[in-house]
Amino acid sequence: MNKSLLGVACAAVLVTLLNRPVWAADTDAVKRAIDAGVAHLKQTQNMDGSWGTTPGRFSGGATALVALTLLECDVPPDDAQIKKAAEYVRYLSVNQNNTYSIALSILFLDKLREPGDVPLIESLTVRLLAGQSSQGGWTYECPTISDQEVQRLTDILKNRTELVGKREVPKGDDPKRSPKDLPKEIVGQIALVNRGQPIGRSVNDGPVRMIRDDNSNTQFATLALWVGRRHGLPVDKAVGLINLRFRTTVNPDGGWGYVPTVGLPGARGNDSVASMTCAGLLGLTVAYGVAAEVVEEKAEAAKDKESKPRTVQDPAKDPVLTRGIAVLATAVGQPTAKLKEMGRSADIPRIGARSYYFLWSLERACLALDLDTIGGKDWYEWGSELIIANQAQDGSWQAEHVMYRADTCFALLFLKRANLVRDLSAKMKGKLDHKALRGGVGIDGLKEKLGGGVAGPKEGDKPGEGKESDRLAAEVVEARGERQTELLTKLRDAQGQASTDALVIVIGQTNGDAKKSARKALAERLAKDGADKLTAFLEDREVEIRRAAALACALCNSKTHVPQLIALLGDREQLVSRAAWAALKNLTNQDFGPALDATDADKDKAIKSWQAWWAKNGK
Repeated sequence: MNKSLLGVACAAVLVTLLNRPVWAADTDAVKRAIDAGVAHLKQTQNMDGSWGTTPGRFSGGATALVALTLLECDVPPDDAQIKKAAEYVRYLSVNQNNTYSIALSILFLDKLREPGDVPLIESLTVRLLAGQSSQGGWTYECPTISDQEVQRLTDILKNRTELVGKREVPKGDDPKRSPKDLPKEIVGQIALVNRGQPIGRSVNDGPVRMIRDDNSNTQFATLALWVGRRHGLPVDKAVGLINLRFRTTVNPDGGWGYVPTVGLPGARGNDSVASMTCAGLLGLTVAYGVAAEVVEEKAEAAKDKESKPRTVQDPAKDPVLTRGIAVLATAVGQPTAKLKEMGRSADIPRIGARSYYFLWSLERACLALDLDTIGGKDWYEWGSELIIANQAQDGSWQAEHVMYRADTCFALLFLKRANLVRDLSAKMKGKLDHKALRGGVGIDGLKEKLGGGVAGPKEGDKPGEGKESDRLAAEVVEARGERQTELLTKLRDAQGQASTDALVIVIGQTNGDAKKSARKALAERLAKDGADKLTAFLEDREVEIRRAAALACALCNSKTHVPQLIALLGDREQLVSRAAWAALKNLTNQDFGPALDATDADKDKAIKSWQAWWAKNGK
């Protein structure tokens, strides 16, 4: 199902000067927004040191993301809440195999810069290397490690204080280690990865999950591999595969989609969208960074750095990179000051869905590529205005990832210009002339709009233009009481895809009773479409569609979908897995779990129990 679900689109730009002036009039507004966001995060930490309203497979990554955000926002490493979060992340890191959580844990522990965390960074990086697909990407899970490695890391955590002073984390702005610094256990695991052998229990030992590698998981893994290389891990081959992936799966418009389907642009999940185009640009940039470091390392080894011939391709002459930047430029809007100069409407839109996820993707790509503007537009001023205008009264930002506090983190990291890869930025500094990278020439533009609101106006737009789903959603979000209920009912019963898309947008833009009512309306709408259409809805990439489809199965009394619902118990999103569980209970009058706080092993056991029961009793 093709929908304009995400946020704003991005440009590939990096600004290495963190203290570069924000637009002068609103520097104080940025600071106030950051302070309020930090205060909100600090007030919402759980007793165990974690963040998030839903425990489960993403809780380690969510906690690492919040703690990383606080560090980037100048909360000191010895802050009590940071220390508590670090203990939580370390504990989960021993057995962690969720790709997002592995990558974010690496980024957080690297930023924390405690010598005792180096063994965890090494082990987590090896898991990423082992989890890369033959297509150069990652799915939601990486292989688990062996019992021996679990015991080794457990022992290290118990004796962390003894490591201080040994194998120190390198100091300085460009810290470097080399493979010679790696312990024999890690060297042995890397050898297994290189031979294509498992480093522990295979991730496929459990039930097969309905997922495949995607560019979202891949961009997080890419960032973490760059950091892993900084710690001496041999990631060059993996980065080469990432580079090949994005060069061979680029769409005709120059962008990338969520799931690369070679030769099939327009296939489910493959339409170019802004956030995934940022992922593609980031992958290419990391490849340039690794190539530059290899040249430097060889020159240093030869003690002849000055005369070493240049062997890295000029990124300014790279058609894949420059066209990707150009297509991203079509999705970035103009800041209000510029719009007023142009005599255009300067209303700041309401945003939601995955907008904040995109904005951080934008900021990362911008910082990595050293571009202040894209297509003649100031991406930071534009994005900052959007973020500040959409901040909630409690200091948070709330959209699709609110349950993990991730929307707030994405917004803060953007506002703070957080640069997790300054050493990569230095490699790209001055390589691209942003004035020469003008977007929109011969390009229709990305299909992605601001999730949950009317897209920000861009040059060339005509007054009144906008998607029908955006207009319908905005009408519901702005309504109150009986009027809102009336509009939701109309969306539930109306014909056409726009009404379905509008309900998804409304869910991302509301909270409390309004969100509950919108979710109920979406489930009822899918049920009205009939059981024969639910199979595709249960496989949709959009979380709220999968959730609604699961509940619709119960509303339709569709027992033919029981096997698919059982598979959804292992869905990566707990919202979906809980809906599948509720639907199964309703359809079968049975309950084999899993419980709300179930581990992955518990989920696998529950799935097998459901499958065994259905094999015996299903009709």
